[in-house]
Amino acid sequence: MKEIKKIYPFSLAKIFSGVYASLGFVCSIFFAIIVMSNIIYQESFDGSVLAVLFFHIGGGVLVGLVVALIFGIIGLIFGYILGALYNFFASHLGGIKIDLGEK
Repeated sequence: MKEIKKIYPFSLAKIFSGVYASLGFVCSIFFAIIVMSNIIYQESFDGSVLAVLFFHIGGGVLVGLVVALIFGIIGLIFGYILGALYNFFASHLGGIKIDLGEK
């Protein structure tokens, strides 16, 4: 039985940052596609479908990058805080015990 006694907070923060940034980018792209399709399928829609398509895909990518940056920063902050909290509680209560078992 092995025990995780300490987590380096910045290491956890980097992982959280990458995961949060990826999720933020993917979610914002899906949101842009949903908004684009809602605009195109309105009964009162007048204009070029191609222009709306390119505008929303471009806007979606731009917003996706901004959201990914913001989510990445949030993930970095929360990952560091959670790593520090884990170390505090692990020093007082003991770490997480895992069984790595043999194949």
